Amino acid sequence: MNKNIMLSSAVLVMVSLTGCKMEPNHIDTEVLSLGSYKLQVTENQLHIWHDDEPEHFIWVSAQDGRLLSASHTDLGIKDSRSTYTIREKTTERCVIPEIQAVESASGRISFTGAFIDCSTTEFNLSFQLVDDQLQFNLTTNDATYNHLALNYESYPDEHFYGFGEQFSYLDLKGKEIPILTQEQGIGRGEPLLSTAVNLYSPGSSGTTFTSYYAVPQYITNQRRSLYLEGVEYSRFDLKDENQVNVNHFGSEMVGRILYGSSMLNLIEGFTQFTGRMKALPDWLNEGAIIGLQGGTEQVQSVWQQIRDAGTPVAALWLQDWVGKRTTLGGAGSQLWWNWELDEDRYPGWPSFVADLQNNNVRVMGYINPFLVDVTEKGNARRNLYQEALDNDFLIKQSDGTPYPILITDFAAGIVDITNNTAREWLKDIIKGNLIGNGFSGWMADFGEALPFDAELSNGESGLTMHNQYPVEWAKLNAEAVAEAGRSDDITFFMRSGFTKSPMYSTLFWLGDQATTFDHYDGLKSAVIGLMNGGFSGISLNHSDIGGYTSLTMYGIGLKRSETLLMRWIEANAFSAVYRTHEGLAPEANKQVYSNETTLGQFSKFAKVYAALAEYRKPLLMEAEQKGYPIVRHPILHYPNDDYFTAMDVKVFQFMLGPDFMVAPALEFSTTQREVHLPQGRWTHLWNGEETVAPADGLTFVANAPIGQPPVYYRSDSDAALEAVRKMSLAGVLD
Repeated sequence: MNKNIMLSSAVLVMVSLTGCKMEPNHIDTEVLSLGSYKLQVTENQLHIWHDDEPEHFIWVSAQDGRLLSASHTDLGIKDSRSTYTIREKTTERCVIPEIQAVESASGRISFTGAFIDCSTTEFNLSFQLVDDQLQFNLTTNDATYNHLALNYESYPDEHFYGFGEQFSYLDLKGKEIPILTQEQGIGRGEPLLSTAVNLYSPGSSGTTFTSYYAVPQYITNQRRSLYLEGVEYSRFDLKDENQVNVNHFGSEMVGRILYGSSMLNLIEGFTQFTGRMKALPDWLNEGAIIGLQGGTEQVQSVWQQIRDAGTPVAALWLQDWVGKRTTLGGAGSQLWWNWELDEDRYPGWPSFVADLQNNNVRVMGYINPFLVDVTEKGNARRNLYQEALDNDFLIKQSDGTPYPILITDFAAGIVDITNNTAREWLKDIIKGNLIGNGFSGWMADFGEALPFDAELSNGESGLTMHNQYPVEWAKLNAEAVAEAGRSDDITFFMRSGFTKSPMYSTLFWLGDQATTFDHYDGLKSAVIGLMNGGFSGISLNHSDIGGYTSLTMYGIGLKRSETLLMRWIEANAFSAVYRTHEGLAPEANKQVYSNETTLGQFSKFAKVYAALAEYRKPLLMEAEQKGYPIVRHPILHYPNDDYFTAMDVKVFQFMLGPDFMVAPALEFSTTQREVHLPQGRWTHLWNGEETVAPADGLTFVANAPIGQPPVYYRSDSDAALEAVRKMSLAGVLD
C-alpha cells in the first residue's frame, strides 16, 4: 500500500471514531505555468487563469473542495423511436477527493491524490497545452469507475449558451442538459401536443432537451468555455446557480478549458478542434431552394408558377425522387428508402434537369443511411436492402440478425458504415444515383438512430459509437462528393451531428419542427436552435420554412396555417439558406404556392434573401476561417448589453452578421412587438427611419405587420447599405 492510500485509510479510521464529517484538505501550491495559462491550488480550490487577464479566472473548482468524483454507474436506456430516456443507477460513489501531490514535468502538470471516502481509489487530474488550449485529463487507478465528474464554480449572473442545437431555451443556466444525439421528438414538452403524441407512442414526444445535435460544450457571458473531447454520453448539470457539474460516462474524461478575449474568439477556439464549415457555393447563396414533390408534371407546373412570380430560385429540392409511400394510416407520407430514381414518378428526367439548368436552377435530392425492402414497390430496378442483407452490410442485433428500426409504421435497416466495404458500396450509390443523375446537393437525413446495443463491424459498441455515427455519416457523404471531384459546388445538409460534424458537413438544418409558433418545437424553437448552435460551431444552419411536423386525419389536427408560413418566411430570409418544405402532410398545409398572398410573400422575401447575397459572402468566409455563425446571438457583438444576456422567448432577437438586427414576429396574432437596439445609430429596413440608441441601449415597441417584421441595420455599415440598395432595386422596400 502506498503512502497516499495509508493516509486515506487513517483519515477514515479517525472519522469513524469521532463521527466528524469528512472534508477534503487539498495541498496548497505555488503558481504553476503552462504557456500563458496559470494554475494554483489555494484555499482548497484550484484556480486557472490566463496571462492576458490575470484577474479573470476562467475555471475555479468547487468551493467545498469537492472538485471531482468517480462512480460505478449503470445506464438504463429506453428507446422510444430513437428518442431516449436514460436512467442512471449508481452503486458506488467516491465524492471526497483530496489533492495530495503535484508534479510538473514534460509539459504536463498533474494533481494526484485519493478519495478519502474510498480507501483504495486514487485519481489523477492532469493538464497540458494542445493547440495553445488547456487540455485536462481525469482518470482513476480503477478503470471500473465509469462515471467521472468535475465540479466547479459558477455565479448567479453567469449565463450559459451552446451545447449544440438546444431548442427551448436561449440561456441554459438552471437546466440539466443530456449530451446525446437523438430524435428530438414531436412536441418536446409542449403540453397539448406532447400529451397527444405520447398517448399514441409513449416517450416519442421527447423533452425540452432532446436534440438531433447536442455537443458537450458551452460559452458563458463571462467568457468562460469548456468542452469534452470524447464521444461518450455526458451530462451537464447547471441547476445550482453557484456550481457546474460535468458528468462523463467513461473511464477517462478528456476536455479543454478555453481562454478568449471575446465570445467570438471562444467560438474560434472551439472550432479549431471541431473543424470549420466551408463557405457555401455562390449558386446556393443567391436564391431560394424550393421543396417540391409529386413527379415531373406536378413539379414543372408549380415551378412555372413560382418563376412567373419573379422569384429568384437556386434549386428545386425533390425529396421524392425515389418514390413515395403512404404512412400512419393515411395521416402522413414518406419516401421509399431505396436510393435510385423512380422513373415512373419522374419520366423524362434528363430533359427535365437540362431545362432547369438552362434556367440556372439546380436539382437537389434526398438520402439517409436506412434501407427498406422494396419488393412491394413494384418498379424498383435494384433492391438495395436485399443487396445489403446479402453482403452483411447492416448493423446487427446481439444474435447476429439485422437490427430492425421502427420508423413511423414501418421498419428499416441501418447501413453499418464502420464496415469499410459497406461504406464504399454506399458511396458508390451516392456517386452513381445522386451525382450521376444531376443532383447538386441533397438532404443527408437521420444519423441519430444507432441503437445502444447494436453490434458493429469495427467491434465498437453502440453505446460508444452512438454519438459518433452522425459524424461518420457526414464524412461518408463528404468523401463521396470529393471522390466525384465536386467538393466546390455540391452541398448536402444534415440534421444530426456531434462535436466534429462541422469538419465534414457542408450545411445543417434544424430538423423537424412542428407547424406551430411555440418555443418547445415550433418557430420560436427554430430561432433558438440557430443561436445556440452558433455558439457550438454550427456556422451554416437553417430551418424548414413553415415547419415540418403536421399530424392530421381527414383534414383535422395540427397543420400549417397561412400566418405561420408568412412569419417563418420573414425570419428565414435573414438566415444562411432560404429553403421550403411541404411538410409531413403536404395536402393539409399551407404552401408557398397555395395562393397569391403566400406566393407574393415568399417571392418578396426570396428577393430580400438574394439582395443579401453579397453581404453574406464575407460572413461565409468568416465561417470557413474562424467558425463564426451566420446567424448570431446579439450578445456576440454586444456582450455588455444586459438586455441580451437573458432574452425571454417572447422578445428574443437575432443578428445576421454584425450589421442586421432582426426581431421576428413570433406570435400568431402579433402586429407589434418589443425591440431592443444596442448603442449606436440604427435604420429601420422598411421605412428608412433612423433611431439613435444611447449607451445602455433603447427598448421600445415597434410595429410588426405581416411583410414588415422589425429589422434594423447599422446606419454606418457600408455592407448593409449596399444590401439595402439592392433590396430597393428589387422593389421590396417602401
